[in-house]
Amino acid sequence: MAVSKVVYGGETLMDLTSDTVTPETLLEGVTAHDASGAAIVGTLPWSQLVAKVEALQRNLARERAVYENLEDSSDDLIEDSYGNVIEGKTVFATPGDIPNVSFKDDSGTLIIG
Repeated sequence: MAVSKVVYGGETLMDLTSDTVTPETLLEGVTAHDASGAAIVGTLPWSQLVAKVEALQRNLARERAVYENLEDSSDDLIEDSYGNVIEGKTVFATPGDIPNVSFKDDSGTLIIG
């Protein structure tokens, strides 16, 4: 008989009732217990897991950006002429995810491509 929750002296010692693991989401050959307490064996092939992780990494590399307030060298917020704090976009990526970037000249113009 499967057990999904153990309470002793009014204290919950183990509770699997909200677990979401299924054989399809568990790595092939790995054992665990589902929300009912029944033993399960994973059926997710390693190659499929690797493909999912690689896809997530590619998507995150393209989409990781943070908007934040810009600060000067004294850590004071930078405002426009109307007194609004200016926000900048910081983009995070891993090597190889961004095309070649170089400076056109000393003016700071960026060339992407």
